[in-house]
Amino acid sequence: MARCASGTAILTAASVAVALLVGACSGTENGPVIGTPAQASMPIADVGSSLSLAGLQQQLASQLNAIQQTESDPGGAAFAAEVAALVNDQALLSSERIAQLQQLGHNEVVTLEGDLSSLSGDVQSTAGLSLAESGAIEYVIRQVDAQLQSLDAKIAADTLVDVLRTDVLSVESSTRVEGLIAPVVHTALGADSLLVAANVLSTQATNLGQTIQANVGVNQATEEQILGNLQADINSMKSTGSSIAARALALSPSGYPGNQGELSSLKAQLGDSASLPTSGHGDVTSISNCLNDDQTSQACSP
Repeated sequence: MARCASGTAILTAASVAVALLVGACSGTENGPVIGTPAQASMPIADVGSSLSLAGLQQQLASQLNAIQQTESDPGGAAFAAEVAALVNDQALLSSERIAQLQQLGHNEVVTLEGDLSSLSGDVQSTAGLSLAESGAIEYVIRQVDAQLQSLDAKIAADTLVDVLRTDVLSVESSTRVEGLIAPVVHTALGADSLLVAANVLSTQATNLGQTIQANVGVNQATEEQILGNLQADINSMKSTGSSIAARALALSPSGYPGNQGELSSLKAQLGDSASLPTSGHGDVTSISNCLNDDQTSQACSP
């Protein structure tokens, strides 16, 4: 994104709620064939979704990287200094100061709107989001954009230098686009990617569980134990993803910079959960191997 900004856009988006489970995944995420007696040719489990899960994990890693790059607000101080220098320039007539301050404020609005447009593009390009999930995040972005447009109109109508100075500065101080909005959006997107992965694995777990019951073999106890581990990973992804997304979207520019600690905590929790899709896929593979060993009455080594 171009550079940091600041503001008052009221992020009541948490109240929009984050409907946090994705209902549909790729058609390649099919599970095993169910209910057929074990035979050598029987496809035990479809683990081809590893590519999809790998993509979701990379998607999550990209969001974590984006948070790292956007969780500070270095541009605010520079912009404030630029405004102060213009206000204190005694070589300018009052009308000249007003005109230049208006242009400066408008330019900053345009810059930040570009940043918001980029964030909206990130939302639209993130795979697997439901309309509810993307809508909750887009709501945050739209609220900030509306704030910027309102400030732009007020700045254009201001006729007093002191009033204009306050309004121009508030373009950044009331939106916090880079210092808060950008990391909030990326945090929510990362949490939602975790939920999409949980949904993929949940479908596989259901199919595998049915296959285990329909094809009792020497490895059933081991298979059920691994299935329990898989379900624990899924539950962890669901609860963590839901909590992180809701808490991130509840953060408001009015709480900046005090809420930076909460934002950092959410990022750390997201990072700690980033390995869960891989762990879950490992469990799927282990169960599939054990089911294949059942066909030869061979004990598996998961």
